[in-house]
Amino acid sequence: MSLSIIFCALSLLINQNTEPLTIEVEGVSSPDVKLIASIFLKENYLSETPFKEIVCTLEPNSNHITLPDMPDGEYSIFLFEDSNNNGELDLNFLGIPKEAFGFSQNPKLRFSAPSYEQTSFMKQGSNQIVIELRNY
Repeated sequence: MSLSIIFCALSLLINQNTEPLTIEVEGVSSPDVKLIASIFLKENYLSETPFKEIVCTLEPNSNHITLPDMPDGEYSIFLFEDSNNNGELDLNFLGIPKEAFGFSQNPKLRFSAPSYEQTSFMKQGSNQIVIELRNY
């Protein structure tokens, strides 16, 4: 019986859908700016170690980026422009971001980061989402 459980688990892993996720990015300052997308699961939301992190630029002649081989599941994405190419979101002395940033689901931002529930979405198959970058 335990052998059948192992085969069942392996077949689920093998058959897991890993189609791309396309993100339409609104509010980009320049088509050549470096973008950093941090993909989070609920258990590691906004931690130093995201599920996956992608450094990229927009696709030629578009406002899209594509995250290849994304398994189906629930995610939250934090995306920002790395305008000075230092690999991190720069903050002013009050802790307010100096570079444009946004979250999946485009929640209204207050005085703290939005919750996972406000930013999470279900990826099923080949999805497309929109993230609006904001400057403060």
